[in-house]
Amino acid sequence: MIISILFALLTVLLLSGGAVFYKLSVKDSEPYSVTSIKTVAVIVVTLIYASFTGAYVDITSVGGLNLFYLIISGVALGGAWLFHSYALKGSELVRVQPIISFQPIMMMLMSMMFLYEGYSLLTIVAISLAGAGTVLMSWKKGNKRWMLFAWLSVVLAAVSLFLARTGAYSVNYTLGVMTESVVIFAMLWITAFAKGKKNIFSGVTVKGAFFMVLAVLSMTLAAFSVQYVGTIEGVSLDKYIKLATLMLTVAGGGAMLKEKPSSVNVAGIMLVVAGVVVSIF
Repeated sequence: MIISILFALLTVLLLSGGAVFYKLSVKDSEPYSVTSIKTVAVIVVTLIYASFTGAYVDITSVGGLNLFYLIISGVALGGAWLFHSYALKGSELVRVQPIISFQPIMMMLMSMMFLYEGYSLLTIVAISLAGAGTVLMSWKKGNKRWMLFAWLSVVLAAVSLFLARTGAYSVNYTLGVMTESVVIFAMLWITAFAKGKKNIFSGVTVKGAFFMVLAVLSMTLAAFSVQYVGTIEGVSLDKYIKLATLMLTVAGGGAMLKEKPSSVNVAGIMLVVAGVVVSIF
């Protein structure tokens, strides 16, 4: 039980730290350039992981319908990463992160609509509370363009995960990540050329690249540490990790980035907490 709690706390620290690093990376850099650094970092980390575990990452071994789903999934994921960067560029972390954290619930909604998976009344109430809380947590007067980018990121990330699970479920996870990353990198090059840029990395500062690499490393380590998080008396710690990560990210944004949530945002936090509490039952 103690080991599970320790790994849960480590996961929360890594995920919230990764979110703060992500925000710092886009501060003085172009979103598409920063996203390119993220893609390269993911490819490198995947190759290192494959070399140590012996995982097979030959993209040419993926064929047929699986390759089609992975390409479409990669395009959706690339769009999600790019819109995430634009959202962080245009607003504070304390307002963007609540929307980004809504992705698992978006995935549940898609499963309900397209796979006809049933959920209890309490689950629906929990989703409604969390959804309302997310809107209030991210609310701020003024330009809402960043909010559109954030919600587009959430929808596209959920679509990518949905496609990967339903269409390419037989593909090795490492191979799937590598394939999607290559697709994303190609898509970003096309985006850069469309903007008249000859070098996709020209819009990122050294500091921006450094913080993005730290963000990717934090997220990668979090993916490993969460595997060692078990259950306590039959209760999964997953929901607690998501809630604690959101709270710590908001607190970290306020402390490290000098961002302060309003009273409306605080009310949103209370609704999200209520939603998580209801979902536990």
